[in-house]
Amino acid sequence: MQKRIALIYGTTEGQTRKIAEHVAQALRKAGADVALMHAAELPLDWTPANSDAIVVAASVHQAQVQPYVRDFVERHADDLNAMPTALVLVSLNAALGEMADVPPPEYAKALRDQTGWSPTVVEHAAGALRYTEYNWLKRMVMRKIAGDQGMSTDTSRDVEFTDWEALDRFAKAFHDVLRTA
Repeated sequence: MQKRIALIYGTTEGQTRKIAEHVAQALRKAGADVALMHAAELPLDWTPANSDAIVVAASVHQAQVQPYVRDFVERHADDLNAMPTALVLVSLNAALGEMADVPPPEYAKALRDQTGWSPTVVEHAAGALRYTEYNWLKRMVMRKIAGDQGMSTDTSRDVEFTDWEALDRFAKAFHDVLRTA
């Protein structure tokens, strides 16, 4: 039987939307029926009960996910804890690995502490430097941070760190969890 998955996402510069679209496509390829929705634009009649599982994807900025994503999770924490769920956290720190000033698992722990939701599966995905999307001040701040970490400081182009194959493996593994649930 085809599983119904709601993939709810929040994005700031667009990389998390791109990642959510990729994960949705990978889940569809695995055989799931996926509804992809922006967390700030959910239909008024939407409810977690319409899904067999939920994936939440959010980008991390200044150690926090988007407030509207956190509010969604907090509002639906009981429902989320009662079904198979996954959390995809997108950050530049995921690209840095052990060199990250804040290890990516700390972001998932902070969200759990804030909302009470404990996802079944957590995936940390490296994001992108969207220099072309930033205003001048943010571009200079991000350039400094990137330079300190040995990343590209060429602000004339965006730099993507996302491992698309790792996201494919995550989607397949999560779908396999659903088949046995």
